[in-house]
Amino acid sequence: MMERAHLTYELEESERRTIQEATVLRPGGTRNAYVAKQAEFKQWCIHKEYIVGCTVTASKLYFFLEQEVIGRKSRKRLKSGEQRVVGSATVDLYMAAIVDLYQQQVSLKENSNSHPRSDVVTKLFQVVRLGNDCRRKKTNQFGKR
Repeated sequence: MMERAHLTYELEESERRTIQEATVLRPGGTRNAYVAKQAEFKQWCIHKEYIVGCTVTASKLYFFLEQEVIGRKSRKRLKSGEQRVVGSATVDLYMAAIVDLYQQQVSLKENSNSHPRSDVVTKLFQVVRLGNDCRRKKTNQFGKR
């Protein structure tokens, strides 16, 4: 019985090492962008004091995007010094990073929830993208006059 438990532990540790190595071997830009956004999500989960901690769910992804990302001022300023609101590409990057965290949790058997990119998360992203398109069209119209 002890040997079986030890074998199970060795198998799980082997899987964990492979997942960690795959994460480390990603292209540097992707790794850095994902790590920063995943850390931001985890800090938000800790601040919210969720019972299940930083386990990724569709509801948490939706609420995080709505509260912390969408409508936030961009960290980069325009040449005019003006700050703009983050665009749909930034929101998409946050979704990709948090879905990646979910996939890591599933691979490590730490998460059995359904995929976080649910219908409502997809609709939220569509609203952001359509809003950006409308703002861009208005800016282009005023710029042409």
